[in-house]
Amino acid sequence: MTECRRCTEKVDREFRYCPWCGAPLRIKVTELFGGTDGKALRVSRYFGHEEQEPVVRMSVWSEELGRHLRAEAAVSLTEEEAERLARFLDEVPAPDEAQTL
Repeated sequence: MTECRRCTEKVDREFRYCPWCGAPLRIKVTELFGGTDGKALRVSRYFGHEEQEPVVRMSVWSEELGRHLRAEAAVSLTEEEAERLARFLDEVPAPDEAQTL
Protein backbone atom coordinates (compact mmCIF):
# COMPACT_ATOMS: atom_id res chain seq x y z
CA MET A 1 0.00 0.00 0.00
CA THR A 2 1.01 3.56 -0.64
CA GLU A 3 -0.53 6.91 0.14
CA CYS A 4 -1.90 9.29 -2.48
CA ARG A 5 0.04 12.56 -2.45
CA ARG A 6 -3.10 14.57 -3.19
CA CYS A 7 -5.87 13.12 -0.98
CA THR A 8 -3.70 11.00 1.41
CA GLU A 9 -5.95 7.93 1.04
CA LYS A 10 -4.31 4.50 1.16
CA VAL A 11 -3.96 2.96 -2.32
CA ASP A 12 -2.69 -0.43 -3.47
CA ARG A 13 0.60 -0.15 -5.41
CA GLU A 14 -0.89 -1.82 -8.50
CA PHE A 15 -2.92 1.32 -9.26
CA ARG A 16 -1.43 3.96 -11.55
CA TYR A 17 -4.03 6.55 -10.55
CA CYS A 18 -5.69 7.12 -7.19
CA PRO A 19 -9.16 5.51 -7.27
CA TRP A 20 -10.39 8.18 -4.80
CA CYS A 21 -9.29 11.42 -6.49
CA GLY A 22 -7.76 10.41 -9.85
CA ALA A 23 -4.28 11.80 -9.14
CA PRO A 24 -1.36 10.01 -10.87
CA LEU A 25 0.48 7.82 -8.38
CA ARG A 26 3.63 7.41 -10.47
CA ILE A 27 5.07 10.35 -12.31
CA LYS A 28 7.33 9.39 -15.21
CA VAL A 29 8.65 10.45 -18.58
CA THR A 30 9.25 7.90 -21.32
CA GLU A 31 11.14 7.88 -24.60
CA LEU A 32 11.30 5.11 -27.21
CA PHE A 33 14.49 4.77 -29.25
CA GLY A 34 14.29 2.80 -32.49
CA GLY A 35 16.84 0.06 -32.96
CA THR A 36 17.63 -2.43 -35.67
CA ASP A 37 15.79 -5.57 -36.74
CA GLY A 38 12.44 -4.48 -35.30
CA LYS A 39 13.83 -3.85 -31.81
CA ALA A 40 13.58 -0.69 -29.70
CA LEU A 41 14.85 0.63 -26.38
CA ARG A 42 12.32 2.25 -24.07
CA VAL A 43 13.72 4.44 -21.31
CA SER A 44 11.42 5.55 -18.49
CA ARG A 45 12.38 7.87 -15.67
CA TYR A 46 10.19 7.50 -12.60
CA PHE A 47 10.32 10.49 -10.27
CA GLY A 48 10.36 9.46 -6.65
CA HIS A 49 8.63 10.83 -3.59
CA GLU A 50 8.86 10.27 0.18
CA GLU A 51 8.31 6.50 0.00
CA GLN A 52 9.90 5.78 -3.38
CA GLU A 53 13.37 6.46 -4.73
CA PRO A 54 13.68 7.84 -8.26
CA VAL A 55 14.59 5.15 -10.79
CA VAL A 56 15.43 4.85 -14.47
CA ARG A 57 14.04 1.75 -16.18
CA MET A 58 15.25 0.55 -19.56
CA SER A 59 13.50 -2.17 -21.51
CA VAL A 60 14.18 -3.89 -24.82
CA TRP A 61 11.12 -4.22 -27.03
CA SER A 62 10.64 -6.24 -30.19
CA GLU A 63 7.93 -6.54 -32.78
CA GLU A 64 6.60 -9.99 -33.54
CA LEU A 65 5.08 -10.79 -36.92
CA GLY A 66 1.65 -9.20 -37.11
CA ARG A 67 1.72 -8.12 -33.46
CA HIS A 68 2.50 -5.04 -31.45
CA LEU A 69 5.76 -4.34 -29.65
CA ARG A 70 6.36 -6.42 -26.54
CA ALA A 71 9.00 -6.21 -23.82
CA GLU A 72 11.75 -8.83 -23.95
CA ALA A 73 13.84 -7.68 -21.01
CA ALA A 74 14.12 -4.80 -18.56
CA VAL A 75 16.56 -3.39 -16.04
CA SER A 76 16.17 -0.63 -13.46
CA LEU A 77 19.00 1.72 -12.56
CA THR A 78 19.44 3.80 -9.44
CA GLU A 79 19.76 7.54 -9.89
CA GLU A 80 23.54 7.25 -9.42
CA GLU A 81 23.91 4.54 -12.07
CA ALA A 82 21.70 6.48 -14.50
CA GLU A 83 23.95 9.52 -14.05
CA ARG A 84 27.02 7.34 -14.63
CA LEU A 85 25.44 6.00 -17.85
CA ALA A 86 24.68 9.54 -19.02
CA ARG A 87 28.31 10.58 -18.38
CA PHE A 88 29.55 7.52 -20.27
CA LEU A 89 27.40 8.34 -23.30
CA ASP A 90 28.34 12.02 -23.15
CA GLU A 91 32.07 11.45 -22.79
CA VAL A 92 32.61 8.69 -25.37
CA PRO A 93 35.85 9.47 -27.23
CA ALA A 94 36.22 9.45 -30.98
CA PRO A 95 36.70 5.93 -32.40
CA ASP A 96 40.41 6.50 -33.09
CA GLU A 97 40.94 7.60 -29.45
CA ALA A 98 38.90 4.82 -27.84
CA GLN A 99 40.63 2.01 -26.01
CA THR A 100 39.36 -1.45 -26.69
CA LEU A 101 39.45 -4.39 -24.32
